[in-house]
Amino acid sequence: MYVGITVQNINNPNYSEKGHYLNVRWQDFAEASGFTLIPLTSVSLADQMIREKYIQAIILSGGGNLSKDFYNKNLLKENTNNIDLDREIIEKRLIKYSLEINIPLIGICRGMQALAMYFGSQLSRVEKHVKTRHILDYHCPVLEKNIIREVNSYHDYGVMDADVPKGFKINVKYLNTVEQMFHDNQKMLGIMWHPEREDKFSDLDIELFRKFLGIK
Repeated sequence: MYVGITVQNINNPNYSEKGHYLNVRWQDFAEASGFTLIPLTSVSLADQMIREKYIQAIILSGGGNLSKDFYNKNLLKENTNNIDLDREIIEKRLIKYSLEINIPLIGICRGMQALAMYFGSQLSRVEKHVKTRHILDYHCPVLEKNIIREVNSYHDYGVMDADVPKGFKINVKYLNTVEQMFHDNQKMLGIMWHPEREDKFSDLDIELFRKFLGIK
């Protein structure tokens, strides 16, 4: 299975360099989960992958902030660092593409935030979620079992439980912020932790990705 994944666009003006960043652990996680990653490094490449229907699933990766004008929705004005407008164009087109042909889409951290905002939600600044870990206790409908687990957390903005967009259900929350949500009738899932940042990948994350993506 070929899975398109968004990347961060990096600009280093001191060296007149521009490039793309994707945690190399994503490749390891993909291999462990049984799929092949296609980094979507430009708007034109994303458009080509969509036009040719080359990708069978989508991951909106984490890292960086969304602009306050993402899909003309509200975001706190102080959130102005690490804005990547090309990436936002790609994210919007990928979400639209997923809706049109109903292929699986997983949003990771910022990716879940983009998904929520696309559907009309807003983000709020949160505390006790940056460079920390916490315990989640929930029922996972994808895996059809109850789970108690520890996850990482690297975000200073989040979706509050009162701001979950229409069509989505909260699967688990922590301190009134959504940690996982899924769409009622579309193949869309959002999680706020980073599976790829674990020293040892969680078997639960691998199982979740395989089940949600339909990998046998």
